Amino acid sequence: MAKGQDVILAAAASLVRQKPPPPPKDLSPDEAAQWYNITMNMPADWFPPETWHILVELCRHICQSKYFYDQLKKVTAKKGALGKEDVAVMKQLTILHMMETKMITHLSVRLKIAQPAIYDPAAKRAARMGRFGVDRKPWELPVRDGDFDEKQTFRTEFDETDDDPNKFGESFASSSRDSTPRS
Repeated sequence: MAKGQDVILAAAASLVRQKPPPPPKDLSPDEAAQWYNITMNMPADWFPPETWHILVELCRHICQSKYFYDQLKKVTAKKGALGKEDVAVMKQLTILHMMETKMITHLSVRLKIAQPAIYDPAAKRAARMGRFGVDRKPWELPVRDGDFDEKQTFRTEFDETDDDPNKFGESFASSSRDSTPRS
């Protein structure tokens, strides 16, 4: 085969969607559905076998979180005043749901499927460039016309009213001396 054909075949093979890893047999149907939901949205090689145990736990925590949330909705949907038992159950379910949410976030970051884990500074800069036309930090952007001087630096209200920064300190000190309690 010619060298050019090898390159084309290699490129075509990389474009073919590989199947994601199948869920382990010990997952419940809901957990297996979570497995498919996660793995189908990522490249097939994103989850090597050594990460499957973390992915299994993530699927379990997602299902457990949904269960606690459903139970919490049932308690809050009750008609009439809630008794002490209902309030205690709500509190416990809320705590359990929060714990599950923290674990979901932690495991998602570990598997690099959460937004902070796949953060790309270059992409953020490109988005900022596209939106504003220049690469400026948010605090360098004009709020309205006239908020920037000729050096393109932000002017504060203090800068507009007084050019001497020490005068602010002096006026503050003199006002605090004047406000001493009198007997």
